[in-house]
Amino acid sequence: MAEVITEMVLPGTYIEVRAEGLISVGGIVTGRIGIVGTASRGPVMTPVSLGSYSQAKEIFGDYDAWKDGNSNELTLVRALEQIFNNGATDVLVVRVKGSDPTGASVSLPDVDDDDQITVTVTDLGSWANGTTAEVRTVILRERRTFTVSDSDPFNATRTTLQLPHTDLRRRGGASGSLTAADISVRNRTTGTTYNLDPSPGAGEFSADASTGAITFGEAQTVGEILEVTYYRDATEVVFTLPNGLQEIYTDILNAGALNTALASSNFFTGEVVSSPSGKALKTGTYSFGGGSDGADASTVDYQEGIALFESEDINFVLAAGQGTEIASVLTGHCETMENNGRERIAIMGSDLGEDVPEILGHLSAIADDRLIFVAPGVKAVDAAASAAQRTRVEVTLPGAYAAAAVAGLLASLPVHHSPTNKTLSIVGLEQEFLRPELKQLVQGRVLALEKKSGYRVVRGITTDTGAFQQITTRRIVDYAKMGIRMGSLPYIGRLNNERVRKALRGTLDGFLTTMVLDEALTGYELSVTATRADEIAGRCLVTVFLRPTFSIDYIKVTMYLE
Repeated sequence: MAEVITEMVLPGTYIEVRAEGLISVGGIVTGRIGIVGTASRGPVMTPVSLGSYSQAKEIFGDYDAWKDGNSNELTLVRALEQIFNNGATDVLVVRVKGSDPTGASVSLPDVDDDDQITVTVTDLGSWANGTTAEVRTVILRERRTFTVSDSDPFNATRTTLQLPHTDLRRRGGASGSLTAADISVRNRTTGTTYNLDPSPGAGEFSADASTGAITFGEAQTVGEILEVTYYRDATEVVFTLPNGLQEIYTDILNAGALNTALASSNFFTGEVVSSPSGKALKTGTYSFGGGSDGADASTVDYQEGIALFESEDINFVLAAGQGTEIASVLTGHCETMENNGRERIAIMGSDLGEDVPEILGHLSAIADDRLIFVAPGVKAVDAAASAAQRTRVEVTLPGAYAAAAVAGLLASLPVHHSPTNKTLSIVGLEQEFLRPELKQLVQGRVLALEKKSGYRVVRGITTDTGAFQQITTRRIVDYAKMGIRMGSLPYIGRLNNERVRKALRGTLDGFLTTMVLDEALTGYELSVTATRADEIAGRCLVTVFLRPTFSIDYIKVTMYLE
């Protein structure tokens, strides 16, 4: 709230603070990636911020084994592997779906083999298929207190106490009669501990394991408190997820009790049949199944996921695993967001198995300063197939995953650092183009990859045919636009006079000077003006001439011999 003087009526000191001179441009995000794709678990159509690959797997699960790219393989985590391997640290993720994903489930029967409750994993997807529910009998240590009276659970003479459980057990499940180690009675009022004896006298008791009845050698005193410790059978249900995490619920009387216990579960929910028997659950191990991922997502589904980024600040946008048919969706999104003041760059790649003419054929219909087209595809270690076959399995992935690797690289670089000649952390290339082929690709506005002391970006370019061919130029200008917009926003609504305009110029000058010092610009010219007509119309005119820094793409050497 501005500290301004609205009135001066009473005598005193009135202070107006004009703080425009302290306004500066704060931090600007330059390496945030937005990506959509299919996954085996995790929230659907909800943006989730990730900072590492391990976090990605924890939330969205593992990807499945690669087949041929046309079998609805899961795309999201596979692309995130390339992104994080190449330096990204801030990724906004949306899991998309085709058909509705379902959670893995299992039905548990009672002792009569009638299904009583269906337990479903709340995190939808195939990741939980193979989860087990083990219903087993365990021995519990029970400690109960009873106040002596002339009524239940005591008999009228107060010589018999009926425990709430029958079929008492020996500690550890040993066979034979109960011993003092298996059942004990202590009078908490007097501090007396009773002795176990088949023919009890004063201060002694006997116990019938089958009925749960305790008989005392003498009548107990009304109002005294007895503490009884004993062992009994109980039903325990153990849920084990494929990742090894467990949830254990003990002393489950029936399906209704399990359903109540599952209300606090982190992974499961229960639904009891309409007419439950109330009987105990049948012991055994039951396997979950039926979980599906909705991996049959179409271009329309990906478009809906990308639309969720419209209210987010990101710098790069990708559609995981998608081929060249996604180009119009990406360019349309970037155009819309540029008009909304949220600039970003889209990155996509070639389809699997394409040669140079086929790759260049896509570029005949594309010329966009906010689109990067990457080729060829990459080779990667398939973690899912490697785990299943217990050996290292390499697969060949389409250019969409090469685009993910390039996105990770760009996200790790300052805006004025070119990806040209930078190495990528990948296993290999789908194909290694010859020098003439690389020349054609670069001339065709493709960000080509080559094998040369590692795997490198040949030249960091967009698909633009005009001023923004170099990626760095596009990023520098976007950075300047964001900074100028951020620095100007606090001045909206302030006085349009020379003092405030001078402060605005100082704010923007400080930001642009920093860009020069950071070597993103070689220089700039800035003016902030307003005529009287502009002041009346509420306009303040900021004119900026920027001189972006360019990278070295070519080194020409002339060698003289003497």
